[in-house]
Amino acid sequence: MSNQAQCDNFTTITDFLNNAVAGSVNITEAVGRCPETCGLIWGSGNPDLSGIGAYISYILQSIFTFIFGPVFVTIFACFLKPGGIRDDSNRKVYEPLVGLITTQLDTSVGFSIPVAIAAIVRLRQSPPFYEIAFLESLLTSQFLSLLAICLGLGVLKLYEDESKGRRIVSIIICCLVEFALYMVLIRYLRTSQGMWAAIQELGGACSLYGSILPGFQYFQNHQFLPQITAAQFFNPFDFSNWTNTAKFAWTIIGLILAGATALCILCAAVGGLFASISSGEPISLGLLSLGLSIGSAYCTAQMSHKRDAMRAILGDQFQDNEWGFGQVVAICLWAPLMPHFLGLALALLGSPHVITRPLWARPEKKKPETASAPTAGRDLEKDVPAARAAKSESKPSDITLVTRATPGAGKADETTVKTDDITKEITAVAAETVSEDSYSPETANETTAPNNGAPEAPKTKAAQEAKGESAQVQPDAGGTAEGKDAK
Repeated sequence: MSNQAQCDNFTTITDFLNNAVAGSVNITEAVGRCPETCGLIWGSGNPDLSGIGAYISYILQSIFTFIFGPVFVTIFACFLKPGGIRDDSNRKVYEPLVGLITTQLDTSVGFSIPVAIAAIVRLRQSPPFYEIAFLESLLTSQFLSLLAICLGLGVLKLYEDESKGRRIVSIIICCLVEFALYMVLIRYLRTSQGMWAAIQELGGACSLYGSILPGFQYFQNHQFLPQITAAQFFNPFDFSNWTNTAKFAWTIIGLILAGATALCILCAAVGGLFASISSGEPISLGLLSLGLSIGSAYCTAQMSHKRDAMRAILGDQFQDNEWGFGQVVAICLWAPLMPHFLGLALALLGSPHVITRPLWARPEKKKPETASAPTAGRDLEKDVPAARAAKSESKPSDITLVTRATPGAGKADETTVKTDDITKEITAVAAETVSEDSYSPETANETTAPNNGAPEAPKTKAAQEAKGESAQVQPDAGGTAEGKDAK
């Protein structure tokens, strides 16, 4: 009866280990008298944090992290038309896409931060070892998941829109809150060397019941700064004892250096996160998001392994597989993503032109080269003579205008004009001048190239004059040269 009363005195594993460290309890004898003490190591589960519904929700979060992290960045960089959120042609797809990923981020934040707070509250209640290991993997996975999604969100360049640019600040604040809660968890995982020795002894005594150390590891504390008392702190300048004064000075200097180092690390982390999100570079964001997603998936796998170990040890006493209202609510947290998925699908079906060729298959856009006026003139001077020579060789001129003067008479002997040929030539010249797509070396030469120091008249004007002259000139052999000149 006394042994049973002594066994009932220990309600948590922390109380048992504290008594063992104090020397009031022999661990081997206590386990021999009370074998149920080993059950305090495993516990019976915690449906609030490791129930079946919450466990499925953790797996969904890990899957969505991979989808909205590296996969989303890859699809965005390779297949979506660039131009930013302000491009009207992309707005039909960008708006549902932004709504989808921001809703997923809001759901992750609204799910991860309460879970972290509940985990810290549970740690203050001296949970079993397996539950502590489960919570450590859980908070690590959710913290890495938030970072991966934030980096994937940076590729959308929300800072281009003023109304949505504030989300970057809110995202960073949420990540800092999650990081602070994660650091509190790590603080609770610290233990002393005496406590670690008691845990090792308890593991040897309960070895018949199975493994009780789910991935724990002891890190020895190193005291880099000397310990000083309150009296030494309030009376630092004790000239009778220079050792205390030196300890006080070294402690203050060490605290200042440690605080400055921690502040620099925090500023670098926040600045790097902000710069990564604001840069919008798909390659860097994709690689960082991929690494964080792999870390989150690894922690989720470890969490699943520890939960399976608890279920195998406890058997029918395992309570985490029982369904309840909280388990259904945990799964329904991701329901708001379904309308956004549907809206994005409809937007893609309604705007198929948004999906274009991959990034590596797109032609590079070259800027039009603008040449100065002197350079253009020199190029035309080089090209026009060659083009004119080629044209003269391939097509001889059909226009024949012969004027023969009779000596002493002052009259034209004969004027022969081929009217049909002149009309054809005028039509060809007009077609070459009006066309915007074709280029005529003769026209460019007459408009730009100098001729004996003075520019010639444009080709169109010469064509009009030739057309008027052909209408007035008659093939009359009796015409006079003065009449022709007057005309």
